[in-house]
Amino acid sequence: MRLWPTWEQAFEDADRLLSQRYAVNFTESTKCDAALGTLADVVAFLEAFHQAGCRHIGIYLLGNPEEQQTRFGQFEREVKPLLRFTA
Repeated sequence: MRLWPTWEQAFEDADRLLSQRYAVNFTESTKCDAALGTLADVVAFLEAFHQAGCRHIGIYLLGNPEEQQTRFGQFEREVKPLLRFTA
């Protein structure tokens, strides 16, 4: 998950981090497998999986441990309350 003001900014950041982490070109996977962009983009991406029948979603928060902790808090505060399928 990568929240940014635009999908394009989130994509560039996530693609760079994933490609570095795994030492391969992650461009195509990043485009279709990552929750990226604005808050509305991320919520819509995750809800599309639920609508397709998925009931378990793993969230990988990119970055160093400190940044991951910050992004986890961001997910809890900003994204999770907007998901219609959470309890």
